[in-house]
Amino acid sequence: MRAKALYACQAENAGEVSFAADQVLVNVRYSNEDGWLEGTVQATGRRGLFPAVYTELAPETGDDVALLRRLQADGLLSSAAQLEAFRGDLDGSGASSRDVTHSYKSS
Repeated sequence: MRAKALYACQAENAGEVSFAADQVLVNVRYSNEDGWLEGTVQATGRRGLFPAVYTELAPETGDDVALLRRLQADGLLSSAAQLEAFRGDLDGSGASSRDVTHSYKSS
C-alpha cells in the first residue's frame, strides 16, 4: 500500500521516520504500535514507523484485503464503503484508483 503525507512528521524516537508534507511512503504495512503504520519514504529510502493520521492511504494492485479490514477495524479507514472501494480497485471492478482519507479513532 502507498500513503501520501498530509502533514510533515519529525521522528522523535529510533525506528520512526521523518517526512515532509506531500511526500509518498511506499510498502506501507500495519504496525503493532497502536495508531502507527510502517513504511518507506520514497524520496529518502528510509523505513520506519509513522503516525497513521499524518497520511492518506492509497491502494495498489495486490494489496491485502485482510490488511485493509484490520485498518478499518482499528478506525484507520472511516467506513465500510471505503473498504468496498478498495476491493473494487483490487479486483479490477473499480472505475479508477481511489485515494481515501482515513479517520483516527482514539482509544
